[in-house]
Amino acid sequence: MKVDLNTKTFLFSLYVLIFTSYFSRLFPLQESEEETHLLSETAHVEDERGEEQNSEGSEVSSLSFTELDHIVNADQFQILQQGHNEDTDSDISLSGDDGSSANSNNQEDSASDHENIEVNASDPPEPFYADVFEILKKKIRSKFSEVIDTPPQISAAELLLNALTLIRTYNFNFSQFEGLMKLLNTIFKTSVVPDTRYKLDILLKSLAGMHYHFVCKYCVDYMGEFDYRSVREVVCKSCKRANSLSNLNNCLFFVMFDLPPQIEVLLSNDIILQKLKRPTELVNNEEPRILRDVYDGKMYQQFILTLDDNPNIHHISFCFGVDGVSLYTSSNTNVWPIFCCILELPPYERAHNLLLAGLWFGKEHVALDVFLKPFADHCKKLSTDGFKINLMNVEILMKGHVLCCCADAPARAGVQCIQQHGGAFSCNWCLHPSPGRLYRPLEELQRRTRAEIIADGTAALALMENVPNFHVNGVKGISPVLTLSSMDIIDGMILEYFHAAAHGVAKTFLNGWLGEDGCDQPFYIGTPTNLEKIDGLLKHIKLPVEARKPTRLLSQLGVWKGRDYENFILYLSPVLQNILPLRYLNHWNLFVQGIHLLLQQELPEINIRKAQELLQRFGRQTEQLYPERSLLYNVHIICEHLAENCDNWGPCWSINGYCFEDGNRILKNKVHANLGISSQVCRSLSFDKSCEILRAYVGTEASQKFQDDLKKKVVQSCVFIHNDRYYGAGKHKFLPSPEERFLFDKEGINVSTFEVKQRLVHEGMENLFSLKKLLLVKLNIKGFLLERKS
Repeated sequence: MKVDLNTKTFLFSLYVLIFTSYFSRLFPLQESEEETHLLSETAHVEDERGEEQNSEGSEVSSLSFTELDHIVNADQFQILQQGHNEDTDSDISLSGDDGSSANSNNQEDSASDHENIEVNASDPPEPFYADVFEILKKKIRSKFSEVIDTPPQISAAELLLNALTLIRTYNFNFSQFEGLMKLLNTIFKTSVVPDTRYKLDILLKSLAGMHYHFVCKYCVDYMGEFDYRSVREVVCKSCKRANSLSNLNNCLFFVMFDLPPQIEVLLSNDIILQKLKRPTELVNNEEPRILRDVYDGKMYQQFILTLDDNPNIHHISFCFGVDGVSLYTSSNTNVWPIFCCILELPPYERAHNLLLAGLWFGKEHVALDVFLKPFADHCKKLSTDGFKINLMNVEILMKGHVLCCCADAPARAGVQCIQQHGGAFSCNWCLHPSPGRLYRPLEELQRRTRAEIIADGTAALALMENVPNFHVNGVKGISPVLTLSSMDIIDGMILEYFHAAAHGVAKTFLNGWLGEDGCDQPFYIGTPTNLEKIDGLLKHIKLPVEARKPTRLLSQLGVWKGRDYENFILYLSPVLQNILPLRYLNHWNLFVQGIHLLLQQELPEINIRKAQELLQRFGRQTEQLYPERSLLYNVHIICEHLAENCDNWGPCWSINGYCFEDGNRILKNKVHANLGISSQVCRSLSFDKSCEILRAYVGTEASQKFQDDLKKKVVQSCVFIHNDRYYGAGKHKFLPSPEERFLFDKEGINVSTFEVKQRLVHEGMENLFSLKKLLLVKLNIKGFLLERKS
């Protein structure tokens, strides 16, 4: 059939009808009686116009868009179609909302329907978007368009504080921040907040406490600290080549941040200050020892003994971490931050209130011996001379001490100035020769000592001029952290459980069981049948809320992250039963049990020894059951040094890499453009500090409520009892076990009065508990709790 102009117009009209009808159903409006009457009269007038045009034989194409918009139901559209069919003799048919159809062969019935159409104001047609604008125009002519005469209830400083809180919460870039300031100024007759980049930088950006250090981009030798705004060029003393400082994008440099101002801003928060403990309050004389946090470890207890008894000096200690952050997947541009956490804070506050000590910018790999020297010098000054901070108009003298470093294997080797984990004598804690990158279990391991590290580093430096990359027992030089008297260069290196166990051992064995390299081995389970069976089991496993990450299938192993491997170790290993051969499954169970023991909330000394025995058996049997390529660095340090590390620094969860990884994520989100990365990061950090200063000085309950509302998330219903929150819908159906039934009968409790709650949060620390279900007695005994074992 030839499609003429009238047919095209008809199809276009049909499209407009469908679109507008759908839009009106998505956004129904509640009109007033006056607005409904106005719409009804308009539709009635348009119907009369349509009748006149049809009676005169006019075509559908003569209708305007406004007239088409007022055809609001299928019956009216059928009238259009009948007029169209009379002129074009087409066979197109449509169905109305009630299922009735209009056909061009039934013109008499359509004409009678046409005559009976009436628009009733009491039953108005469904309005759509064209009518919304009419209603909006009427609202504009009312009080809606009058000038707001409500006086402000907020100061300009508090308004700026709320704006900074908003941009920090939603990660605005500088242009969006500038636009927000301009919007706020349009509310008032005169500008009340800075609304240009220049004014914002003048008020909020400060280079105080930031020190720019430059490195030669040709020989990577340290050149010194310079003010790049006044010094335009520096000649390297080693290679005698000039380095331009006029454009930071082409420079190799790092920025060091003073820690005392950050500590003062952090402790200006009353909640944080109240939770900060003095080291002398953390002495643990329990026998036998039970480790509940980092304070109960041997190294921290030894640190307490070195402090003086002067009550006027407040001592705090740090754990620092260094790691690289790749900013873009298609570029080698990266930054290396140095974060510090205060050990005297509780675990949650410790992890979420990191101090930034340094930032390395550049496309080249970080030179840690250069980067760490200014950091070590700054920390040495904090521990010897101390520093003063002002809290609530009271001057306090404090001393800060670096006790340990938490980093992954490459950064750990750089901090100690030893071989990377693929070289000989590369273990951070012992002198295992590791020939060919293989760590076979040895009967006796010779531990490293501080004196040996210094002696080996001195000997290596003396011979390195003639033999490049020369090392003595794996040591290649003198580490800058050796100048810190409070830190042991050996035992002060924390074995980072996250990378070593999850990313290391678990990943190695899963790839061995499923990878193509092991297809001829008896432990291979990577057949399609086994994968389908394991994936089927994983789909039906519901992890406890502490896992905080949904289960990924083994068929998706290529995209697994650290949390996925950790969840497999702690929760999902039973899926290997009846699939992995029994002797290999029993061998894997040694590793799972050892890790589980070292992650306990309260870790007795006896469990440390038991975990060490289990992990050492796991290491010895690995040599017997698996090819020698499985005897890698991570297997060695987990089996030989993890339990000892927990004895020194508390359970594995007390200090780990999760908090520093989260700090890297926050730092990465501060970069919004390819150019001026250092300026973006430093400006954002300065704005963060300005926000905390404003909150300390001008913050009110209203600004705090605004901040809480931004962070508020919709959660399921909960019940408060004392300091605990019990989450869940509250199911009443409960079938107790015989033991539970006996306890209920003994207490005279009616099971029907129970509500089953899904999870418990105790004083904000949800991950302290592993309860699958909680039974809350609703009526009989207030606050009575019973853990149901699953």
